[in-house]
Amino acid sequence: MIPNLYLTYNLIHELYDRAGLDMAIDYTRDPVPPLSESEEIWLNILLQKQGLC
Repeated sequence: MIPNLYLTYNLIHELYDRAGLDMAIDYTRDPVPPLSESEEIWLNILLQKQGLC
């Protein structure tokens, strides 16, 4: 059975909000552990596509 991705996304979003992770995680700092080179490239492409960098 394939999970309903829309419901899964909504559940994760709700849990994130309720846990207050947006206030608990400092998004201005580098992640621990650091991203690999390929992850960093992927992230930069994703952010550019979203117009965020």
